[in-house]
Amino acid sequence: MQPNTERPSVDALLEAVDHVWNDVDRLRDLVRSALHEGFGPEVLPAAQRVRELDPDLDRGMVLYALALRACGRHDEAERELIRHIKGRGGHADTWFALVPLAERRGSTRDVATALANALRCDPDHREALVWGWRYHARQHGAEQADAWLAEQAPRSWRATLMLGERALHRGELDSALELFTAACTRGARHGEPLRRAARALAAQGHDTECISLVLSHWKASHGPLPLVTAIEAQLRLGRISDAVLAVARLRGLGEAERDHPEVAEVCRKVEQLRVHHGL
Repeated sequence: MQPNTERPSVDALLEAVDHVWNDVDRLRDLVRSALHEGFGPEVLPAAQRVRELDPDLDRGMVLYALALRACGRHDEAERELIRHIKGRGGHADTWFALVPLAERRGSTRDVATALANALRCDPDHREALVWGWRYHARQHGAEQADAWLAEQAPRSWRATLMLGERALHRGELDSALELFTAACTRGARHGEPLRRAARALAAQGHDTECISLVLSHWKASHGPLPLVTAIEAQLRLGRISDAVLAVARLRGLGEAERDHPEVAEVCRKVEQLRVHHGL
């Protein structure tokens, strides 16, 4: 189904479903899109089909549960998820799919259990951490939500990063830097902690701290974007020579300029300034 600014008709949706019925990847994408558009019963058979065909059984189960919820069949969705978990063992996504269902029943104990199990399976599960923080903030306020997040942080670079972003939002720069450094250390294999921390610092005008953090932690496996943020900060501070050296590191990544328009743009800016200043 082609992207459209208007909600597709039921007939168009069902025709699209028929067209991709035997292509599980396209059918999965179609069902997700339809659920996002507000459809429910219309795509339940397709969601069941994905569940049967998807080689990732947990992914197929989660999509089917979402379709059941879209049909208002919340109890059935919960039963199916529990049966799946008992049969296959828990997965972060299947445990997390139980969380809003438990909240709907008003069971704080089951919410806590499902959320804890999701984070036990994947301490950096984005949806679970964001949902958990918002849930605790609604129930007990932002301070208690931060305390809950801090409990997750020793095992989770993402929770640590979120705490750093919270500290920066409160204007606590030293605390934010300490947390960002810890997040980059705990998530050293991932580019996201450094990328997000660098952007957060730059957005708040902390260019010197942004540069220092990136240059202390960046490596090629993190991709070009954290370094781009640092180069932009160097340019704002007038550190043209440093930016020239950093661009040389960027170009060492090979196809970065071709694959990322922001890389090509910052390289162009730095080259113009290098020529202008005779460097």
